[in-house]
Amino acid sequence: MSNIHTLQKIFPAGFDNGYGSLKLLVDGFEVVRVPSYITNAEMEDVPGRVVFNGSAYTVGESAYRTGNYFDRNTDNNENKVNNALLTLLGALAHLPHRKAWHLK
Repeated sequence: MSNIHTLQKIFPAGFDNGYGSLKLLVDGFEVVRVPSYITNAEMEDVPGRVVFNGSAYTVGESAYRTGNYFDRNTDNNENKVNNALLTLLGALAHLPHRKAWHLK
């Protein structure tokens, strides 16, 4: 049986959930830069769509295009902290498909 650790790739990454745009740099991928919008409005599978703790969220341009309710990091000083994990997951969802992400 192979060692699971030999199958994992460790790579440097950086994330900025700024007020205007989210920026994500992951080694080996193009920089992801999307507007810092987030919504839990019901929609189809679109870029930036994530499911976390049983709730679905959309991050980025698709959240803005709902035409309904969406949050921005600029709407409230606490949004940058409260939405940090969701915006990180949403930014990762803009990367090319990967079967699993093991974040630490």
